[in-house]
Amino acid sequence: MGMREFAAASSSSCALSQVPDYRASSRESMSRQNALHYGCVWEDADVLCRVLEPVAERRRLLSICCAGDNALALLTLDPSEVAAVDIDHKQLAALDLRARAVEVLTYDELLGFLGVSDCDHRLGIYKQLRPALKDSSRHFWDSSAEGVRVGIIHSGTFERYMRWFRAVLPRRVRASLGRIAEASTVAAREQIYDKECDGLLWRGITSVAFSPRAISTLDCRRRYFDTANVSVVGALRERLRRALTVAPWTSSPYLTYFLTGNYSVSALPCYLRPENFTSVCSRIARLSLHHLDVAFAVKLGRFSGFNLSNVFDYLSPAVAAKTYEGVLAAAENDARLVYWSTFTDRGLPYRSGPVKCLTLEERLHEQDAVGTYESLHVDKFCTQL
Repeated sequence: MGMREFAAASSSSCALSQVPDYRASSRESMSRQNALHYGCVWEDADVLCRVLEPVAERRRLLSICCAGDNALALLTLDPSEVAAVDIDHKQLAALDLRARAVEVLTYDELLGFLGVSDCDHRLGIYKQLRPALKDSSRHFWDSSAEGVRVGIIHSGTFERYMRWFRAVLPRRVRASLGRIAEASTVAAREQIYDKECDGLLWRGITSVAFSPRAISTLDCRRRYFDTANVSVVGALRERLRRALTVAPWTSSPYLTYFLTGNYSVSALPCYLRPENFTSVCSRIARLSLHHLDVAFAVKLGRFSGFNLSNVFDYLSPAVAAKTYEGVLAAAENDARLVYWSTFTDRGLPYRSGPVKCLTLEERLHEQDAVGTYESLHVDKFCTQL
């Protein structure tokens, strides 16, 4: 993407594939109470799959659902089952609809239906998929037709927050971000960022956009920012700087979506890449959905790998410890637990007993294409350390 193309696309917050941005509230008739919290998953599936690959093949994996992207990505590891759990039935509905779309649609139809590319008959496709959905999923999507119409990857409140951020970016800042994407070295990208982005205007915008109040208002599930013991704005601004300069941001599906409003053909999340479509589609029957608190995962049996997302960010230390103990109760010997943390002073469980931290976590965190988390944690459960 060239500088002019990025500026033109961003000026109207359009996607690289020219999918319209549904920023205007008049075109978003869904109430916040009836909307998904997340239309996409914002933890790096490639990092997750690299961590769990050694314990995945023909074994059972458990994944916090969120929007379902990473539960689907785990199917590429050839597990015997991926159990997706969530306490929010709306997020399970997001995965249910995704899974039925993967099962029935062609690859190009899937991209169009989800919102990656143009499609003017998403509601018609939904009617085709509807009979195969769980009752709770049908109830949610029947009352959320606008989310289907715009493409479900764009229908979350967190994605709405991102649209607001893009809407306030001046053209000059967009042009600088375009030049960062085109620069060939880290040093060159850092120089552009420091000289052209990191001025009073950028700091003013990010001070508002990254404030706990703004994030909590636009994404009510992130109220833990309110009690962070660090400068939230400063930390998130510095992490964004690193994410934008460590590699061309157009190579990251997450940064591409954040800055343009959609993925690009060259930057798709793991489950939507063409090389993975056949394996995900052929293994979709191995996916199971469960309305369940992950603390009670043992009700589903035992697992060799766990994607815990950033669940501990939302929990008090006492609840985090109980949740962690509940997960360990469902862990097979040598099982791996993967989770991210936005701020390490918030709710991380105390590791004790037959658990050790794997040293690969820091190296993999450096490769994370999302860039917003402070740390990645990989724990191994062993009955004999």
